[in-house]
Amino acid sequence: MKEAYASTGSEPPFLGNIGIIPTEVYAFSSGCPVKNAYVAGIIVDPPGIALGVTTFCDMLTLTVGYRPPAMTEESVERFLDQLVRYLPGE
Repeated sequence: MKEAYASTGSEPPFLGNIGIIPTEVYAFSSGCPVKNAYVAGIIVDPPGIALGVTTFCDMLTLTVGYRPPAMTEESVERFLDQLVRYLPGE
């Protein structure tokens, strides 16, 4: 992917590996158990797209944010299609 962006002269997407969310910091109240948590990444302009990665209770969550007109919906969809091909299947 890096080479593909370099050949077009455009900036690659921003990746924010936010990391593991510790279970001891997510409790909102004893009566409200939390089943999932994630943190969305920031959007940088340019390139206008950011991928955030967090892990909570052994579940990986990817969040994508983008900002038009720096990134179009079509270009974000192409990026996500490429990204999905890199993920392991079930």
